[in-house]
Amino acid sequence: MPFTAEERRERNRLAVQRMRARESTDGKAERLRQQRERRRQSAQRLRDRASLAATEERLRRDREWHERARAPERRAPEPQQQAARHRVWGESDIPRLQPVSIDAKRECLERLQLALGGAGLDEITCAVCDSLKLATSCRVIKATDGNRVRQLRELLSSGGEALPAKLIAEYDCSSRSPVLAGLLLPKRGVHVDGRIHVCTDCDKSLTKHLIPKFAIKNGFAIGSLPPGLADATLPERLITQPVSVVAVTRVMRGGAHRSIRSHCLAFDCTPGPTATLQPIQPDRISTYRVVMAGPFTSEQQARVRKIHRIRRQVVDDLLRFYKQHNPLYASVSIADSSHLSTDGVAENVIFEDPDANAEVGDIDVENDRVGGVSENDACAAESDVVERRVVFVSDDCEVTTQHARVATSPSVEPQFLVRHSTQFATKDKDLYARMLPHLFPYGRWHPGDERHVHVSRDSCIRHYSQLSSRRFAEDELFMVASFDHLSAEKLFTNVAVKLQRDPARFASYSDVTEHALLNALPTKERRRHSRTAFPRGGASDGASTTASDMLNTVKLSGSTMWGSDAERAQCRRQAFAYQARFGQPALFLTLTPNIADSFVMAQYCDISSVDTLFDAVLAERPNKSALYSASMCNDPASARLFVQNIVSTCLACRRST
Repeated sequence: MPFTAEERRERNRLAVQRMRARESTDGKAERLRQQRERRRQSAQRLRDRASLAATEERLRRDREWHERARAPERRAPEPQQQAARHRVWGESDIPRLQPVSIDAKRECLERLQLALGGAGLDEITCAVCDSLKLATSCRVIKATDGNRVRQLRELLSSGGEALPAKLIAEYDCSSRSPVLAGLLLPKRGVHVDGRIHVCTDCDKSLTKHLIPKFAIKNGFAIGSLPPGLADATLPERLITQPVSVVAVTRVMRGGAHRSIRSHCLAFDCTPGPTATLQPIQPDRISTYRVVMAGPFTSEQQARVRKIHRIRRQVVDDLLRFYKQHNPLYASVSIADSSHLSTDGVAENVIFEDPDANAEVGDIDVENDRVGGVSENDACAAESDVVERRVVFVSDDCEVTTQHARVATSPSVEPQFLVRHSTQFATKDKDLYARMLPHLFPYGRWHPGDERHVHVSRDSCIRHYSQLSSRRFAEDELFMVASFDHLSAEKLFTNVAVKLQRDPARFASYSDVTEHALLNALPTKERRRHSRTAFPRGGASDGASTTASDMLNTVKLSGSTMWGSDAERAQCRRQAFAYQARFGQPALFLTLTPNIADSFVMAQYCDISSVDTLFDAVLAERPNKSALYSASMCNDPASARLFVQNIVSTCLACRRST
């Protein structure tokens, strides 16, 4: 019976396999050597033929070029020759450029308008990763598609995650379509008619039967606070969190003071949240005040009181919610607070001070002490009040005064204690959940948590800032605290890697003397002014070189973490100038550990004079176009999508390529 071609190939393959199985080691080595030799000879023959043809073509082009260069003059080609040349060129395989017609131009412009118009820039929420995506880059899965819904159920089911029932209910889309019950999907990405929007990256992972990297299933079921607690003020959140990392700049519009700025820096609240330590004994405090210098309108005063508003019911509800759902609050004890004030900031706590200039001088002295003097030498206990005064000055207006003092008696409202701590916040995996419990109310799925598919901490923070809820991107503390924490980690990692490669890199720094540093500082200053480093006839010794290297290392380290007063002043001036220029909130953070490793609070005032060209911009009020341009910078996610769409439309390429 004759064999088919497929059967013959299979029989030959089996015969070759049996023959090679019986082959000895020396025979196999000889056979492989012969194969390599045949391949080498074949490749050499191809290179010889290719090189010969290429050489002949190059020589022909050189001869033509020399003939044209040696010609005495160029004559215009005859009409017959030119027509023949054009005819030959048109009949060849080379495509000839044609003028673009008006219809083609109109069609291109229409396509560009559609791509960059409202339809092309429409943003929707991905139902898998809960991030904003362009509608043109997403595909739609219908709830009636049984195969795709079955695939989603296998990969994105809430089973086996051990999540609280209240958290599962936030991502339950069974009200949109009954077939989606039990899936972890954000409700913003599922339409009321059952259409499910999925971005390109998530769809690729689902097609490969893999859990997408940023899916809700992969440890991003963060959850949110109940509606009654989501509008908690900043002081209410600060006194209910176990770790405080605070850097806030507030903006007040209208009146003589168009901007009110305040900064506060604090760390570990020990032994628990500040609210659990209230009330303090009134006989152990003197005053707690916020000083306002200058004429403020009634609307501005109302805003100041609203910013510092503390509602007892909201604080109690927050603590109860954290105690019930957040495992990080398991060791926190909550006492009865029925005797606390129900709401508000007392009228006699905020007042105006006539000695504005004296207050500014006191604050300048306090800022000069930051990083230079330890507060641990004081004999006062931790429960004593550390008073910090914030002053906002208007030199061109008279200051109206109103004095008040809080009496230290049990009948008045309890005062809030201001503490200073010498304990760094522990850098464990739960640090972000402890710093920002209002963003991670259930204490899980923070950047340091374990996930099915590994996600780096940088990628987690980047994804949090792109969520459709905008809670992380618009939060006062998340972005600035996260960026500072990541920059410090990268700095320490870089130094650790360098020390592993060169363990003796900084060994010589311990031998640097004070005399060598005194000589190295003027040398560094001369180099900064582009002057000669050493006098004529002089030479540098080993001690001065080591001291110069040490100063250079300190300079490089200061570029990552602000350390000097000059750097802080420069960054502070730029942040405040931008805020006063555009009237936009600006986040600004300065970590200033002093000699004893404790942290102090510093408040910064307005720019007192125009010292640089950067400050000269503040002389004029910004126009509407400048304010509009500044407001366009408030949404980095939309700006990123807009730029990505322009690149993909105009250049016909994606950013990944």
